[in-house]
Amino acid sequence: ESSLPQQLTELDFKFHHAIALASGNTVYPLILSSFKNIHTHLAGQFFQHNPVETHKTVHQFHSAILAAICDQDEMAAQTIMTEMLIHGAQKLPQNKE
Repeated sequence: ESSLPQQLTELDFKFHHAIALASGNTVYPLILSSFKNIHTHLAGQFFQHNPVETHKTVHQFHSAILAAICDQDEMAAQTIMTEMLIHGAQKLPQNKE
């Protein structure tokens, strides 16, 4: 049985992989899959600290990205994804001040 941070990490990767598959780009899902170990390592660090609160924040980002995709609002999806990646990078343990 896996821990909550491990489960959240796997769900996070599946979410991003599903978006890659839905994009219709046949190469991007392959590239993303090749970085799965790196993604899960970094996301695992991200979810280690306060996993419940972190999950709530990530869920809000994911919901917003999904809504933008459903609305076919490419710019909004890009903006939200960029904000989410910046937020994640700032929350990684080595980037905390």
